[in-house]
Amino acid sequence: KTIFERVDKEAKIIFGISRLKKNSETKVTLLATGCGLPHLISGVKQKKKKAQTPIKISLKQTKPPLPEKKVGKIKMEKRTTKPGAKPGSRILTGSAESGTKIGKALSKFHYRAKPKSPKATQPSAGYPIRKNALSIKKEVEEEEAKMIAKEKFWETPAFLRRRPAHRPPAEAGP
Repeated sequence: KTIFERVDKEAKIIFGISRLKKNSETKVTLLATGCGLPHLISGVKQKKKKAQTPIKISLKQTKPPLPEKKVGKIKMEKRTTKPGAKPGSRILTGSAESGTKIGKALSKFHYRAKPKSPKATQPSAGYPIRKNALSIKKEVEEEEAKMIAKEKFWETPAFLRRRPAHRPPAEAGP
């Protein structure tokens, strides 16, 4: 009765009873759908909201702001240094009119990412190397090619193969 009184009149209530043979217990299941009443489950939601409140972090700005005057167009490019270069190395170059303060600052601005030390590039004992599907597929194909090459090396030529003793030699055709 208490559930029927609390739930909306349009709600669907499913009532189920099951009996367990080994314990001789009766299990009652009550399911109410379409209640439309948030106060029935409001206690659970409030606890979750309190646990999920974000923490605000204020960052202090250490660099002075750039001047608001626009003297010339500034163009920034990203490109790798060489085709055989490591993936971490990049050069950022800027171009602007050389007479402006911004242009002079950008002409001095060359950024090269330092390549990681050999210790950092090697996987640690507990963590496996992360690979994408293309690199995994390439490695599998390389391993298959190596296995096929080994099998071909050990494959015996047809003229050296022996026939089993229980099988007679093939007869010549008409």
